[in-house]
Amino acid sequence: MEAIVDRLLVGLSRSLGPAPGAAVRVFLVAALLAAVAPAGFAWARGGPKPFQRVGKSCAHGQPCGSAAECFSGICIPKMCGIDGVLYAEGTRNPSNPCQACRPGRNYRGWSNANDGTLCGNPTGDECVSSFSTCFEGECVPQPLPDGSGCGDGQFCCGGGCCAAGEACGSGGCEPGDDDGDDGCTPGTCPDDPTGCDDADCEPTCSIDGVVYNQGATDPARQCWECNPTFSTTQWSLRADNERCGTDNERFCCNGECCGIEQCCGGLSCTFDYTACFPEG
Repeated sequence: MEAIVDRLLVGLSRSLGPAPGAAVRVFLVAALLAAVAPAGFAWARGGPKPFQRVGKSCAHGQPCGSAAECFSGICIPKMCGIDGVLYAEGTRNPSNPCQACRPGRNYRGWSNANDGTLCGNPTGDECVSSFSTCFEGECVPQPLPDGSGCGDGQFCCGGGCCAAGEACGSGGCEPGDDDGDDGCTPGTCPDDPTGCDDADCEPTCSIDGVVYNQGATDPARQCWECNPTFSTTQWSLRADNERCGTDNERFCCNGECCGIEQCCGGLSCTFDYTACFPEG
């Protein structure tokens, strides 16, 4: 608002000569506010008007209302009045975590939160992250990594929860291999110089054109592994508080290797071992 007024004043001074005085500045601010914001309204018949002088002058101490304040001689809103309820600046919309009270934008309705604002799990599904984010006023669900647990013997795949016995394929949950043949023959197990002793090899993963044995660790991420029970085409999360690090002196947590002397306390790494190992 102040920047707009400054540009108008510069334009007036070029056209009319000397820079306009304070009275003209107050008039311009009042006119702009009146153009974009409606007048204050009563919350109860005969009651106070929280926004009674929004857009009007307060240069001589005139009251602006309980939900407004005087700034540069003009009453501006400091709260939002929505559906008969006053909300403090920054309050989230109870019905939409990606909207909030922003009096400077709109004091009579909700405004969109900034893109990227955390908004929790908008669906409640077990395979949607609680760290989903806002985009254009809507909470966009972020799926948990494939392989994340979502029930007894179940795991996430492509944002859905696969049933026990299913596998995670490129198109989501797929029927598991129940014929006892894991797709290889003796002596052909990858990364196994001694070959296979059994009729069938251990299950493997084929990731980015490379075949990995069950339990093989992602070369780029220590807390991801080949786990064909969860997926045969993508890396799967290792269990929280499994060992990682050069000398296995650290712990995994949601796919990350925690810092030294940290462990996984649920959603994040922590120095509080009682949160990671409550039973000692």
